[in-house]
Formats: sequence, C-alpha cells, structure tokens
Amino acid sequence: MRCYGYNKGTEAETPLELEEVTIQAVPDTLRAVARFLIHAADQMELHGTKFGHEHFEDYCQRQADECRLIISGE
Repeated sequence: MRCYGYNKGTEAETPLELEEVTIQAVPDTLRAVARFLIHAADQMELHGTKFGHEHFEDYCQRQADECRLIISGE
C-alpha cells in the first residue's frame, strides 16, 4: 500500500508520497470509511485492471470541505 496526498491550501500538480496517515474522525465517520473501503475493494475485484478510482465523498455524500479520500487501483 502506498499513500499520497496534498498539503491543504497548495496547488501542487502531483501528490507527494506520504510515510504516515492520521485520520481524525468520529466513530460514525470511521464506520462510513470502513464501508467505503469494502465497496472500493469489491469494485476492484469486479473491474480488475479497468478499475480507476473511487471517491469517498461521492460514495457517502460527504461535504466537499472535508478531507477527500480517494482509492486508486495499482
């Protein structure tokens, strides 16, 4: 697993590889993230190498001002 991200408020063209990720959230949000990760894994298996990526905010109808979580295939 590799993690990538952007610094908030910057306009970098490519994300940086992260060594560590910290998630600050309430239990309901963590459960929603867990469901989203299972959904993304199912989509990866279903679509194989044609899987592109999935957005948490699209899956759970979260606010756009929250941190965006995107799952990408290899």
